Amino acid sequence: MGFLRNSTTAERREWLLFILLVGPNLVLFSIFTYWPLIYNGYLSFVRWDMLSPVKIWVGLDNYTFLFSSANFGTILLNTLVFTFASVALICALGLLIALLLNQPLRGRDAARGIIFSPVMLSGAAIGIVWIYIFDPRYGLLDIFISAIGLESPNWLLDTHWAMPAVIIVHVWKNVGYAVVIFLAGLQAIPRELYEAATVDGATAWARFRHITIPGLSPVLFFLILTTILAG
Repeated sequence: MGFLRNSTTAERREWLLFILLVGPNLVLFSIFTYWPLIYNGYLSFVRWDMLSPVKIWVGLDNYTFLFSSANFGTILLNTLVFTFASVALICALGLLIALLLNQPLRGRDAARGIIFSPVMLSGAAIGIVWIYIFDPRYGLLDIFISAIGLESPNWLLDTHWAMPAVIIVHVWKNVGYAVVIFLAGLQAIPRELYEAATVDGATAWARFRHITIPGLSPVLFFLILTTILAG
């Protein structure tokens, strides 16, 4: 608050505007992201049947049971595979699509809305749609695979295909969020840097490597962190 008292009127207005615009988002993000994480951490130290209001404190007993379970290694491996594959695909596809939508293309505003729309869908609606798509008898994916002469696997019951199916759905739902974040980062990079690099003879790859990637590094870190938390 001392900083605000020593600031000019214009600076104070900018800070107040920043608080008014960002504050509600931070509050909502904390309520729906950080608070569930903290509460889940608390629940890991209690025994609770999720029906009665009584929660019995058991300390580290739940963790002892988890680490001594015969399936712990498999569960940990599946979690790591899902997290790494999902984050890598979301970031890679999100950056690729953002680079395309950052160009002056016709219909890009409509494309942005379509790509972001899965983010706003409920998990129940997404589950119903993708169960139909993955159905090995009459699903849309089965129709496409059969049309090219291949046999469609049982995506949701086959142990080899269940993980890819879950990753596909997760990436489809969240890649729009990555696109929006990357677009904001791309538009924050000064165009003068690209113009100067072009004048100096830098190739498109050189501009991407030495300007775009460093400029997006804070955005990429934020996106990786929030994607892991959301997963």
